[in-house]
Amino acid sequence: MKDLGIKRTIDSVAVAYGKGTLTCSLGDHKGVIDFIPGDMVVNAMLAAMVAHAYANQANDDDMIIYHVGSSASNPLKIHMVYNYISKYFNAKPLENNKDGKPIKVRKRTFFSSMASFRIYMFIRYMLPLLRCLRWMGDYGDYRIPTNERGPPE
Repeated sequence: MKDLGIKRTIDSVAVAYGKGTLTCSLGDHKGVIDFIPGDMVVNAMLAAMVAHAYANQANDDDMIIYHVGSSASNPLKIHMVYNYISKYFNAKPLENNKDGKPIKVRKRTFFSSMASFRIYMFIRYMLPLLRCLRWMGDYGDYRIPTNERGPPE
């Protein structure tokens, strides 16, 4: 994360949280996640290539499946990762580009269901938009978009 560029998945999540743009997540915060270091993946690929080469020489028709993971031996829960990220950015906050002041990160909100996430998004974004449209006088022609399943539950 030297230049704070988005190069890997977890880096982009961490930086977005540190910048204050990612405030909520959808999913089970007690779920287990696999973080596999790149060198472990490369070593597993090299070992698999060698093992597969020897298996082909023996005319073995069995399918070989290789799996690299760490959740069984060293489980890491998602909420632990977010706690680590939160502690890091509270100790070493990023600076705001406009005025150079540190960005204060808030506690993340986890939504366990799509319905609760939809309700949050409606309250957080749609209601202010509807208020703005009403204030501008355009509310009369505006219809709230719904999908086939109807409004959020």
